[in-house]
Amino acid sequence: MLEARLDGVKTKLVDIESIGTAQSSADDGSLARELEAVKRMSRDSALQANDNEQYSRRNNLRIKGLEVRKECTA
Repeated sequence: MLEARLDGVKTKLVDIESIGTAQSSADDGSLARELEAVKRMSRDSALQANDNEQYSRRNNLRIKGLEVRKECTA
């Protein structure tokens, strides 16, 4: 009983694998193009994020070692 069920599962697995192989060979070109597009978008986003960080760093300087006095000279 268990062996018969196992054989049935193996047969279904082989069928599914053959269908997947046939589909993957047809879709390889489109998947490669889509992957390249996603890589390009990721790189562009990283470059834009770096540019934005450069601008935010310019406005946020920290100077250490200076004493802040609470005196009013006005």
